[in-house]
Amino acid sequence: EGLYEAMAQIDLTVLNVALNIENLRRVKIQMSQNMNNDGETEFWQKFFTRNAWILAQLFHAPVMFYQNQRYVGGKGMDNHGGQYPDLIYKNDITDNIAIIEIKSPVKPLFSGDYRQTFSLSDELSGGINQLLLQKQTLYRSYANLLAESEERFEANNIECILVIGNVSSLNSKQRKAFDTFRNELRSVRVVGFDELLKRIENQLTLLEQNK
Repeated sequence: EGLYEAMAQIDLTVLNVALNIENLRRVKIQMSQNMNNDGETEFWQKFFTRNAWILAQLFHAPVMFYQNQRYVGGKGMDNHGGQYPDLIYKNDITDNIAIIEIKSPVKPLFSGDYRQTFSLSDELSGGINQLLLQKQTLYRSYANLLAESEERFEANNIECILVIGNVSSLNSKQRKAFDTFRNELRSVRVVGFDELLKRIENQLTLLEQNK
């Protein structure tokens, strides 16, 4: 009874803000302490699965975490060649899905100088092609996947996001080349780990100012 009466007097709005602030602080610390962690599957995939709201902020429409490491087709009769995106999100309204590939903040974005610009790293170019292959495979397998799924989902011009590297580690010329390259991409969006961390820091600052 005493606990019930005490809870009834709490301003739930203030409580929710406090909980959100603590959650953001926890995630910020955990990300900051692991910016040198190269464990794609050992750490980062698990981290973003536990904190699925972080990547949900990258979408213009409302989305929810759908599945991770979900088979999207590609296996031949020898049972090889299957494609498994790291994370899949689904639009809350249209049921359209999006796929995300997670690398690590340690992965380089460029491999070296190339005349007046820079050549892409194997990790960046390979990650982009990996997503494009997963997208193409999912389109081809959509009918079979839908028939076998317990939940409805759509696959209309699937949005693809690659999370890789640390943009802050680039010098000014490299940042210009990186932005020029990724802004030209039509089918894959490339986001740095430090850019995700900055989003969290901005949210935390906003909540702390208005609590």
